[in-house]
Amino acid sequence: MPDKTTRIRTSPFYKIRNGLPGGASAGIFFFLASSILFGQSPSSNKSVKPTPSRSQVARPNFSGIWRPVPQPQDFKNIKGPGMGAGMKNWGVVRTGGGFGFLDATMEEPVMLPWAQAKYNAFRKGAQQFMQPIILVEPWLNCLPSSFPWVYDAPDSPMEIVQTDKKLVMLFQVEGHWRQIFLDGRKNPEGAPDTFMGYSTGRWEGKTLVVETVGINDLTWIDRLGHPHSDALKVEERITRVAPDRMDIDFVFDDPKTYAKPWKGKKAFLAQKTDLVEMFACEDTWREQYPEKLRKEIGETPGP
Repeated sequence: MPDKTTRIRTSPFYKIRNGLPGGASAGIFFFLASSILFGQSPSSNKSVKPTPSRSQVARPNFSGIWRPVPQPQDFKNIKGPGMGAGMKNWGVVRTGGGFGFLDATMEEPVMLPWAQAKYNAFRKGAQQFMQPIILVEPWLNCLPSSFPWVYDAPDSPMEIVQTDKKLVMLFQVEGHWRQIFLDGRKNPEGAPDTFMGYSTGRWEGKTLVVETVGINDLTWIDRLGHPHSDALKVEERITRVAPDRMDIDFVFDDPKTYAKPWKGKKAFLAQKTDLVEMFACEDTWREQYPEKLRKEIGETPGP
């Protein structure tokens, strides 16, 4: 084993010191030592600022009340004409009030034959308001509102409550709610299908990416009647594009129903109120039902 003197003589600092004049060797020694101590490269005396990781980027808080923007013909101008303003693309006629997730610039979803036939049958029954001839819309038959259909309910605000581990959406429509888990869990396999599905989220910078599976196939994707199977998987990219605006970009992936995944979008504006009143399916018939009773059973005494 080399002695202490040998170890010193073979060290790089010893060689530098004995191969250069004393002043130069002392300067180089001080420079190298300071580089080691302060983490600087000998070739640069500039401090390097570390790049923040994705986890260090300030994440937006979506908490608040949001009202959907009527589906525009072009999301570059959300205050411009809506999809209901003279648009004839894809047979867009009001089905209870919604106009789907597409704007005029997006590609129409390509349905498999069985789905196209079903969609055509739904559209044949659609009328300008509330489908008075053929009531085929699930919600008009008092099935629970569902995801992603609930986003297409016209002029229906929602409240978002966000914590570190969960984001909860409270919808005006029937008082339904939806939860998105943010604690790192994965979507469970074999879980029973529900009307809202099972949602988990992860952060990509300032965008919340949500994946939802396990959606009941009794529902529609939107109020236009686009069908889906139990294989539907929905991806949402939720971004606060401005202090008063939130955009959600969708990818609908259902290989049993569509030839390829298709995209959609919704925009929401922040509201100054702190109250969302519930609207139930039965409210639709608050005025119609008494008249229907009179036609069916005639006039009856009241209290």
